[in-house]
Amino acid sequence: MANLRTLKAKGRPPLGARISATEARKRIAQLKAEKISGRAVNRLSGLKSHALVVHSAITLRKLLRIRRIYRFYMTGEGPDQPLDATHR
Repeated sequence: MANLRTLKAKGRPPLGARISATEARKRIAQLKAEKISGRAVNRLSGLKSHALVVHSAITLRKLLRIRRIYRFYMTGEGPDQPLDATHR
């Protein structure tokens, strides 16, 4: 509970918060332009579904996973942890 209050005081949403998917859609479009399939993005982000579905609002956790995959492919920077590791 204290962590939630700290995040709220800093103006940052918790990982489960639903946010706009605009940034995620832009990053996925750029990955697809680089010939990286939606299936590969799903597999690397730890999602079980084969179809990449991005609704109008997604959780912050999913956006952070997509950002990490984008950074891995576009900048060549390796992640500090394996891409398939999930944080709960």
